[in-house]
Amino acid sequence: MSRKEFSGGGRLFGNGSLLADATNIEVSIGGPTSRIVTTGGNTGEVKSDPTMAKVTVSHAVPKIGTDIQKIRRWQDTSADVMWKVVVGNNTVTIKGKVSSLKVSAAPGKGECSFEIEGDAQGAG
Repeated sequence: MSRKEFSGGGRLFGNGSLLADATNIEVSIGGPTSRIVTTGGNTGEVKSDPTMAKVTVSHAVPKIGTDIQKIRRWQDTSADVMWKVVVGNNTVTIKGKVSSLKVSAAPGKGECSFEIEGDAQGAG
């Protein structure tokens, strides 16, 4: 896939509803690795959390005001939500929680950003 197909190609779904055609979306999967040395002198790496996933979304304030309320409710209740993140032609499914939400405004510009942390559900 070429670089231009990834450009501006991010979408986010929460429990099946489209929440954002994101202008900025970032997905990272996998936790840190630790290097170990056994008593026998063997070495290797251990992943501490291989399915850990974090999504950062930043976009204009949604036209539907209830979308922000929905995200806020999920954050307040610490609800596990099934997220589908599409970047280019890659789809990642994550079961996780909204960890932070930020809404900002400036003359002529509004922005909504939030982060999701959870577990990736497979390499689909």
